[in-house]
Amino acid sequence: MKVADQLAEAGSVIDAALLSVIFTSGTPEVHLSPRPRIAVLVSGDELSGAATATTMRDSNGPALSALVLSEGAQVVSVTHVADDAAATHAEVERLSGLCDLLVTSGGVSVGAHDHVGAALESRFDLIAWRAAIQPGKPLLLGERRAGEPGARFALGVPGNPVSAFVIGVEVLLPLIRALAGRPAFGLESEGVLEEPVQSPIGRRSFLRMTALRTPGGDFARDAAGRIRVRLAGGQGSHQTASLATCDALGVIPEEVGSLAAGAVILLHPLSRATRRVAPPRG
Repeated sequence: MKVADQLAEAGSVIDAALLSVIFTSGTPEVHLSPRPRIAVLVSGDELSGAATATTMRDSNGPALSALVLSEGAQVVSVTHVADDAAATHAEVERLSGLCDLLVTSGGVSVGAHDHVGAALESRFDLIAWRAAIQPGKPLLLGERRAGEPGARFALGVPGNPVSAFVIGVEVLLPLIRALAGRPAFGLESEGVLEEPVQSPIGRRSFLRMTALRTPGGDFARDAAGRIRVRLAGGQGSHQTASLATCDALGVIPEEVGSLAAGAVILLHPLSRATRRVAPPRG
């Protein structure tokens, strides 16, 4: 290293390697952006901390929190609210004062018990409501209304766990990166399909894909270096098991209805996709 060398780009995450460089260089001052603060509000009378005869265990609170932490942000609250309009408005008001980004799960459709959308609109200007994607159509994105204190943005994701996860990867994580002053969009790579896939015309699909592996646990690739992928399992929005073996989301454009085996597919890799699933030889 020498004087005037650039040690890191703006927006770089301060990890162990960069800390070593900073202290070794003798740099006296570093300008940092704080980690974005995220609050998660889960709605629904049917949800609880443990499954019973009349309730289901909440999975979106833990899953969304894990996504937030994986991007280096901090989770300041995970709160459950019943299907009650007044209680929902009160929690949106309270949590908005604690965070930079408020994430809600459930309650953004148009049903009689969907109060979250109305509560968010009372405080945030609507940027987007619903999206032509699968899974994840019931989506709400709002920006802090001029003159209002508190959270800069609000993101309402569906209550369905698979839809919530996909929106978390495709919308929540880019928002966190932008709030932290980093490039919003994550990595992309090319894959090649081992089997044909279908997608509804008019909606962009995000398929859960599994990468084939070599005996050593690395990605299997074709002659052009593209990752060989197949469906991770059932693709219905109720089929959560495939998330456990999903290495990437495969993106099918809205104008495409099907892709044949051997076709190239755009992949959005998940952060765990580099894990080794078999011990290396030797």
